[in-house]
Amino acid sequence: MTVPLLLLTRPQDDSEGFAVGLAPDLLPGLRVVMAPLLQIAPVTPVPDYGPCDGAIFTSRNGVALAPDGDGRPAFCVGPRTAAQATERGWDTPAVAATADELLAALSKTPPAGRVIHFAGKHRRGNIAERLSAAGMTVETCILYDQRRRGLTPESRAELAAASRIIAPVFSPRTAEIFVEEVPFQDRIEVVALSPAVAAALRSGSFAELHICAHPNAGQMTEDIEKLLRRATFA
Repeated sequence: MTVPLLLLTRPQDDSEGFAVGLAPDLLPGLRVVMAPLLQIAPVTPVPDYGPCDGAIFTSRNGVALAPDGDGRPAFCVGPRTAAQATERGWDTPAVAATADELLAALSKTPPAGRVIHFAGKHRRGNIAERLSAAGMTVETCILYDQRRRGLTPESRAELAAASRIIAPVFSPRTAEIFVEEVPFQDRIEVVALSPAVAAALRSGSFAELHICAHPNAGQMTEDIEKLLRRATFA
């Protein structure tokens, strides 16, 4: 029996949350290395974004740094993002699995008034630009930066000692850094959250590259658990 190493590269809080959500029977003996490749850094001073009639959230980081909703509508990518927006007082009439799906939904039922996409510096999809081109009043407000981090010597040593490594990758930004920073790629089985994440990983030389059938955290957990069971109980 070979117990693989699980490499988690999201920001620390997200990595800890993912590890806690794994099936308990997989945890005994499992080596987990948390090596964040991104650091979420709020923009200072806080931008003056002015009044808005609604919001677009494509990550929980945007929700955390945005104002309270006070009952205004928020159009969200991902159920966890929507749940956090609800906790902050936003109404969430539209929740999509991907940015493209959200754009399609808003194109069919355009939001009223001025809508702000509260986002990070590194973002994809050109959401505000595409919705504005369709005649809506949508602007982007940058609330945080996703700063690049390298692997620590301790993390590199852990990877060097592992014969089999399994790693979930959640964003194209992380994927780009992963390819450049993470060594021993021929030992790594990577699971990409979406085709966009997979595209950013294809320049790597990984042992295996899987893509989640559905781009959400629940599917990622399920796929990682399958790989862990295959590796541990084979």
